[in-house]
Amino acid sequence: MSDTLRAIAICGLVGACAAGLLALPAFLPSAMANEQPLKTLLSAKDELFPKLFDPRTLAKYDVVLDPSVSTDVLSTQTVKKIGFGQVTIVTIIKTPTGTYSSDAVTSPYVQYPGIEVSRKSWARQFEDLGITGWAPAYSGSFVVLLAAGNV
Repeated sequence: MSDTLRAIAICGLVGACAAGLLALPAFLPSAMANEQPLKTLLSAKDELFPKLFDPRTLAKYDVVLDPSVSTDVLSTQTVKKIGFGQVTIVTIIKTPTGTYSSDAVTSPYVQYPGIEVSRKSWARQFEDLGITGWAPAYSGSFVVLLAAGNV
């Protein structure tokens, strides 16, 4: 009995190794003649494991402008900002009262005179959408939370 089990385990292991060897070229990048093999192999990590989603992009802000800040746009420029290995599109707006960057307006490290920026809480974001609470809905053994309010 143990010989049969051992034979099945060995055949399964050999089959798994063969399947892995057949699938290996799909996981490795194609090699080029002018590149070093180690450099090509190390670049495969970026193809296999893409960058993670940044939850900070979901943040919403309240922006309050003083009457002294002009909203008349004189010129607008769109530039690419490369920082920390990421490319970000930034809009630069020039008004009679100053030059403002879309990247710096929400930054906690930059403060423009006459512009007050505060981050909305999650509860406040739901209120802006008309959601005032959550109601459970039961279906057998499943419980689903539904948005309640003026949706």
